Amino acid sequence: MTEPRGFNHPVEGPVEVVYRDARVAALNKPAGLVVIPGRHDGSLDTLTNRLWMALWQEQGLLPETRENCRPLLVHRLDKDTSGLVLFALNLDAQRDLHRQFETHRVVKTYLALVQGAPPQANGRVDAPVGERPSRRKGARGRMGVFGRNAREAVTDYRVLCRDDRYSLLMVTPRTGRTHQIRVHLSHVGCPLAIDPVYHPLAPGEPPADLPMDRLTLHALRVRFQSPPGGGWQEISAPLPDDFARTLDFLGFSSQVR
Repeated sequence: MTEPRGFNHPVEGPVEVVYRDARVAALNKPAGLVVIPGRHDGSLDTLTNRLWMALWQEQGLLPETRENCRPLLVHRLDKDTSGLVLFALNLDAQRDLHRQFETHRVVKTYLALVQGAPPQANGRVDAPVGERPSRRKGARGRMGVFGRNAREAVTDYRVLCRDDRYSLLMVTPRTGRTHQIRVHLSHVGCPLAIDPVYHPLAPGEPPADLPMDRLTLHALRVRFQSPPGGGWQEISAPLPDDFARTLDFLGFSSQVR
């Protein structure tokens, strides 16, 4: 994976490490922080750069030796999604984890608060995802079902609880397309309760009845095999305060395991 400009700059900032061994680190990313700089965000304050600084300081390394202690990207989360992000801590581990993602052995589980409810209590969305034609009138979002160069995309879901307006889902993407969960949930008529891009009726402001104001999506768990060829690990990330408050407000908290 090509590293963009701004990647190799350790930056001071808090990091919540929920798992660490000699080869892998798993962090609980806060909403609002990018994993790496994007095309339109050149900020050096990223999750990757914060972790690099934390590792560097932990080992008392000098600047000229820092290349030997750096986090290597394995996958990403959207800026406004909270939850687990895996990093490799050496090249062999990165290659191994990339192979696990490519062969769908890594299992990621998300909590999604959606508006409405999907057609079934347990179901699968199997619809290819690709880029939308950028000038198509009325199109919302960069990605869409049956978009340009669409690739296979499969998402499993289970309804944990619901009321007359919202549902809480456990979601497991079986493929890793850009914005896959957001696109698929919108496609079956239950978009994220707050999603300014893929909610078809998204107003300028988030719903007044919810005590949060960002994507209602949290990467809750990840299961992977410790590289190289070790035992299986399943790691969970605590809910951030805004998500926990929202579930309490709706009476959904007891359904989170």
